[in-house]
Amino acid sequence: MRSIDTYTMDELSTIYDYEIEEMLKKYWKTKELSFEGDYVPSPVSNNKFSGLIKNVTLPKSKVTLRYPIIDKPLVFKVKTGLEKGRYAFKASLAPREFRIQINQLVLLNVIPKTIKQTHSVFATQDKIAQIYRSIREDWKTDEQIAVGVYVYDKAD
Repeated sequence: MRSIDTYTMDELSTIYDYEIEEMLKKYWKTKELSFEGDYVPSPVSNNKFSGLIKNVTLPKSKVTLRYPIIDKPLVFKVKTGLEKGRYAFKASLAPREFRIQINQLVLLNVIPKTIKQTHSVFATQDKIAQIYRSIREDWKTDEQIAVGVYVYDKAD
């Protein structure tokens, strides 16, 4: 089987979807179309979608993925209301008719039920402030305290 980046969109239109998915997995060197990305809420409230998932990588990777052939970064529009943050999710090919209509045979869609917030080793300033307030209230103190935050992923 040829590498997916050697095909044209016209050639891909003659190939079965399961073969395109297999070629994408091979191209990104992964066994499944599972990703992680940063969810950014839409600034416009009347938009058809609630935000975008950007900076898409394979799990545990720092390399931002790009689509083969069209050489564009993976970005997903999502309708699910999420908090800003990093999420893990699975994807599948968008409906074939739509992909043919826009001439993007490699286009993926997020599978909404698979979206799960990931654990990050970095806490936001708001989260750290919340932890400080909670500890001060629990310990009934106004003294400066140092807090170390360690978050782990149970899968590790």
